[in-house]
This record gives sequence, structure tokens and C-alpha cells, in this order.
Amino acid sequence: MSDTVVGPLDALHQLCLADAVWAERYQGWTELGRGGSASVVRTFSHATGEDIALKVFHHLAPEDEQRFRQEVRSAQRLTSPYIVRTYGAFPRGRLAWIEMELVEGPDLRRELERRALGEAPLETASAFAIAAALTQALAAAHQAGVVHRDVKPGNVLLPASGQPIAKLGDFGLSRIAGSTRVTATGLLAGTPQFVAPEIIAGRPATPAADVYSLALTLYLVFSGNRSPYGIGPDASPAEWLRAHSDTRARPLRDHDPRVPAGMAQLVAEGLAKDPAARPTIAHFARELHAIASGASTSGGLALPGRASRRRVVALSTAALGVVAAAGAARLWVERGTPATVTAAPGTTAPTSTVPAPSFGAWLDDGLLTVSNAGHQGVADLRVVVHDEEGRAHVATAPGALAPGDEVSLALDAFSPALSAATRPRRVEIQPDGRPPQDAMLR
Repeated sequence: MSDTVVGPLDALHQLCLADAVWAERYQGWTELGRGGSASVVRTFSHATGEDIALKVFHHLAPEDEQRFRQEVRSAQRLTSPYIVRTYGAFPRGRLAWIEMELVEGPDLRRELERRALGEAPLETASAFAIAAALTQALAAAHQAGVVHRDVKPGNVLLPASGQPIAKLGDFGLSRIAGSTRVTATGLLAGTPQFVAPEIIAGRPATPAADVYSLALTLYLVFSGNRSPYGIGPDASPAEWLRAHSDTRARPLRDHDPRVPAGMAQLVAEGLAKDPAARPTIAHFARELHAIASGASTSGGLALPGRASRRRVVALSTAALGVVAAAGAARLWVERGTPATVTAAPGTTAPTSTVPAPSFGAWLDDGLLTVSNAGHQGVADLRVVVHDEEGRAHVATAPGALAPGDEVSLALDAFSPALSAATRPRRVEIQPDGRPPQDAMLR
């Protein structure tokens, strides 16, 4: 249980204690942080029987209450282990607060600032692990139709346990917590240091805006907390907005030539001024994983092509690894044999072949990923993994899989669940209810 604060209560604490719901539901108040529109406190929840975090908004305008509830409902849908859980919303007139998972540990902003003041920089493996955790968090959010809108180091928590290495919080809250004023008539949702150029231009936030903010955050992680635009954190909002809109980002390797070339290129693509030129978060995740795997063995790996798109299904705590410690176990699946088109009986028309569907698959980082390597779309894949003891583990990937697309299945999405130590002896892929074909491990 949290300790109560010793000393005089501040005005916000007094206001909270005067609320009947608050007084009945919580015990203790330890302030963890305070901003212009909200404070974060640690308290003991009588409802859950454990300490939780509360984000308390100083004043919620009546016209914002519906948006408040909508944003919190969206955040509640997200259950990735790399996302800080949102439990509930409490709009209470002058007060409003959100119950959230309590994460013990610093945020990434403080960690980067501390290291920039003389501490050793983040190790390459840790930097890649943080990058992968944030990418997985956004992949889960975008798949659920949720845009974060305020990705930045201050919203990245680093659990002291290291399990996982990082969690992304404050989903959708930039539109609740109040906006940053850009002009006398315009408002900007988000933080000026990390906002995408299209948002500055007045366009709505899309997943591409999250990719920009993620790339900028990772630039700081890999550069030792240096800005790509040559301005410091104390620059005015107007300076930051001009930089995002007009200034070309300095190459990441200018700060540290040890950064893998592929990583520097991926970050540069994420910082593209045109949102259409940025990789999707699925592409970002796939390429980051390849670069990290290459960095662990050869110091760098060129980026693969972007011919494929990735979809992750059935995410859960056991599903998502962070960075591969070793190369992936590769499986290649060839489904069926070429279909032969023959002439009708009594004719001598020549025969021709139609390519049958084919699939690539690999088991890595708690995911079994299947790619459609053929030339025709398939749908509703049924995947069966046979383990070393001959047991069959079954999972489905609903929906269509176009040529070049990938779909990833969590190990615990299989029935019965697979473990991370499983070595599959055989994999079957059955698309569209057609007969399955074996996949052999090479």
C-alpha cells in the first residue's frame, strides 16, 4: 500500500479527497509527476487490492467529457505487454481521472537525460530492445484502430524488473490533456518536439504520424539524446514546428558511426516529411527485427525490400519477444504441386501450369510468422504445428492474405498453446479450407 504524503495537502489532493468516490475507492497519495494539465499519483486501490497509478486532470471542460470517455475506451482495448494498461475513466465534474497500471521504474526521457550527463550510453542491445518494444506496442494499437498521437520518451516507461524492457503509455490522452497552442486560432494535439509535419499543417493524426514520432524517439535513443534538427529541448514551440516542417534530419550515423546502417536508414525513412513515404508500423517492425538480428552477428544488415506487409494476430504476454538472441528457425512451405490444365477428351490442346499457392514461415521471438510467397491471395489460414512429441497445435489466421503479406501468430494462440522451447517437427498450412500441406524444417 502506498504511503500517504507527509505535510500539508496541495489543492489538487484536497479536491480529490473531497470527492466521495475518490475517498471510498483509494488510500494514499504519492505524486509521481505533474504537468500543465494533469498529475500522476500512486495510490492503493480498494477495488483491486493493489497499488495503481492515477492520471488526474486538473479540470475537464464539460464539452470534453464524451471525448474523454471515448479515448479511454479505446485505450482499454489494448492489451499488449508493451502497453501500459488502462483500467477505467472517472469524469467527476471539476475532476477527472484515469486508473492505469502502475509501472515501477523511470521513463525513457529521464533515462536518456541522465546518460547524456555523463553516464554510459545505452548498449546497442538495449537500444534495439526498446525500439522493438515500442514498435510492437504501436503495431498492436494500429491493428486495433488506435492512434497514439503523442509518442515521445516521456511516455515510455522502463520497468525496473526489465520485464518487459519498455512500455508505452498515455494512449490517446494528448487530445484529452489539452492541446499545445500553435497560432492564435490553431491548436496542436501532441508535443511540439515530437509532432509530425502533417499535424502541424492541420491534417488529422494517422498511424503515419505515430511512425514519425517513434522514429524521432529512436533517433534520440541511438544518438545519445541528440536532436536530428540541431536544436535543444529548450527551443520554443515555433522553432520545433519549423524544424519538423522544413529542416532535413541529420543522418543518425553522424552522431555515432557504430549505429548499424540499416537502423539509420530505417529511422530516416520514418522521419520523412511526407507521411506516404514513411514505412507502416508493420514494415518498421519487420525491418527492425532483421536489422537487430544482423547487428547481433555482423554489426549491421542492409534493409530488406518492402514487398511484404505484416499483420500480427492474437497478441498476448507470451506472444511477443523483443530482440532475437539468435537467428530465426526458417521454415519454407510449398503447398501442393502446380495445377495442370489439360484439353478436353478427344482434343490435343497443349497443357499449361498454374502456379499453386506457396508460403514461407519462420518461428522466432514467440511468434510463428507465415508469408504468402505465391502470386494469388488466400484467406482464413489454418496452421497446425506438430511438436517433437507428435502433438498437434492448431491456430487460425482469419481474413485475407494478399501476395507478399505476412501474418504472425502468438505461440499461446495455438490450442494447446506452444511454448518458446518448442521445436516443430512439421507445420501444416491450410488456406481457404483446402487440403493442408506439410512444411519441413530446413
